[in-house]
Amino acid sequence: MDINAAMGGLLDHLERVRESFEELHLLLVDGDNRIVAAGWGVPVRWNGNVEDLPPTLKARYPLTPMSRFMTRTRPDGAPLDPWLRTHHRMGAWMSCPAERSMVMTGSAADWEKWADMSFPESGSYVVPGALVPVMIDRQHDRGELVESNVWVQRR
Repeated sequence: MDINAAMGGLLDHLERVRESFEELHLLLVDGDNRIVAAGWGVPVRWNGNVEDLPPTLKARYPLTPMSRFMTRTRPDGAPLDPWLRTHHRMGAWMSCPAERSMVMTGSAADWEKWADMSFPESGSYVVPGALVPVMIDRQHDRGELVESNVWVQRR
């Protein structure tokens, strides 16, 4: 596989980007001054507003993926969800799901306490108020909830 082609030719421009936007490079160092992470960016001109919104009715449909839920509409064509509908009326449009907006982890016992439920075996469980099912792994004593929101754009 040609990585450069897969990235739309981005690698051809990396050196120029590195030189032109040096002030946007970031390094994270540990206590011994060793680099443990790095990142860099480029400036983007934007004249709008982007928000990561949690739809208020999504918890009623925990088995429906956010990509489908965010496109559901009422007979008048407005979004089904009242919070998304409010932003739609203000001129916003739903861009795409904001994957992994919120990740909550804990032990199986933590999740039993938080949800006021019993999770006797590993698997997926619908819990009150969650936008998606929680995944319980009894073997590793871990529960994880990974929720998406919706990217909403407005000019």
